[in-house]
Amino acid sequence: MPAEQLGQTGDDVLVGTRNSDGLVFQINQMNGTIAQVGDMGGSFASSGDLVAVANFGVVQTVMTSGNDRLVRLAPSTFAATGIGTDTGFGEIWGVAYWKNKIYGFTNGGAFILIDPNTGIATLVSQTSQAWYGAAVTTLAPVIQ
Repeated sequence: MPAEQLGQTGDDVLVGTRNSDGLVFQINQMNGTIAQVGDMGGSFASSGDLVAVANFGVVQTVMTSGNDRLVRLAPSTFAATGIGTDTGFGEIWGVAYWKNKIYGFTNGGAFILIDPNTGIATLVSQTSQAWYGAAVTTLAPVIQ
């Protein structure tokens, strides 16, 4: 994620979220140590992935009692604000971003497009491949 999102300067930083309690950690890329840097809030816990892009911000998929939900994470604190009610898909374990589009990848093999304003996802294609993450540059273009 862009270092500025954590109030830091310099290179991008590696962060991860925990699915048991919504805590957010910075991971030292040299030695693997972790330090808590935020908290999504008591009612949110990671379902699998987040994506952070300069001039766009940070979004994360979180678990609900049914399908996953998209949330926006606040800079520095990582407090979560829900976008819509749910995506319509569960186990979104990979999230990527490109030109104001959020892409999701599910454990069940779905490749989906998630609307960043409503949080609703539509199926792009169904594969037999289970997805366990995604990657994108923090400098992905934010315009269409």
